[in-house]
Amino acid sequence: TTAAVNGTTGGTTTSLTSNDTLGGSAVVIVTAPGNVTLTGLSVPAGLSLNANGTVTIAANTPAGNYSLTYKICEVSNTANCDSVTSTIVISVPVPPTPPIIDAVTDTTAAVNGTTGGTTTSLTSNDTLGGSAVVIGTAPGNVTLTGLSVPAGLSLNANGTVTIAANTPAGNYILEYKICEVSNTTNCDSVKSTIEVFSVFSDFTPTIDIDTPVFLSTESSKDFVVYISEINGVSSDGQVIVKLTKGNSFIISYDNDTTTSYVNGVIIVNNSDWIITESLTFITMKLKPSSIIRGNTFSAIGFKIKPQLDIPEKTSLPITVTILNNSGLDIYNNNNTFSIVAEVR
Repeated sequence: TTAAVNGTTGGTTTSLTSNDTLGGSAVVIVTAPGNVTLTGLSVPAGLSLNANGTVTIAANTPAGNYSLTYKICEVSNTANCDSVTSTIVISVPVPPTPPIIDAVTDTTAAVNGTTGGTTTSLTSNDTLGGSAVVIGTAPGNVTLTGLSVPAGLSLNANGTVTIAANTPAGNYILEYKICEVSNTTNCDSVKSTIEVFSVFSDFTPTIDIDTPVFLSTESSKDFVVYISEINGVSSDGQVIVKLTKGNSFIISYDNDTTTSYVNGVIIVNNSDWIITESLTFITMKLKPSSIIRGNTFSAIGFKIKPQLDIPEKTSLPITVTILNNSGLDIYNNNNTFSIVAEVR
């Protein structure tokens, strides 16, 4: 009866003939006189009886006690034989208990579905053997698989979740699993909640001028149009603004100017805008490459002077209006601002 051999990896026993004798002496398996020949009579599948009397067990042979029958015969007298049935013991070691893998549910910090964004990693609180998991391919790491990922959401390789722009507000349930690289059956899955809210930009205009009163038709003044975002959400797409021109005053601008002389000297952003005009309006469109960040503003510098020979007491409303819904602005109740310019 052989010592047990690991059937998972396979292996080879010691020789079955090591305790066999001929004339009281240990047998030798060779073809010379005084020796013996070896013949397998019944060899189970997965086992091989070798010429030296050892038995080789193939890898992945099921555990069990296998009966193998062989005979030995005297070389000098082939009728002088004996046979025996031996037991080949095959075992499959009990694998070590795998480390505990624990995927823990998350509720992410809310992400603005209007602009889109990315969460922190859902696996940041998951553990393997009590230690924080590492997503990778090396032993001791884990793999990450999305089991149920809602539309508009993407589970990234590092465990973060990207929310596409214009995803409706709501709580989205995302299910994933992590598995130990070294033991792919050692897995855990969990459902986490991805919170999505919707907030839009809110742009409002103002006009700044030292004073809108002109004491002569020869004088010229700088003024600045401010386009301010007041809801903490950056522009998405072009912000479009219209400035009335009228007939009593001349309004001019320089597409590349960077300074305006209002309340001293201020920096303006004319180069961020495409500025065009018609008979009645000056239109400003934010360039596609430019963004007005949340809770900031863009300043556009202009000059204004009265037309020659206009009567005293002539006045003109200077009105600036943000086009409704432009630049992701759905709050349209504060999109217009006016001042009155006057010649005395």
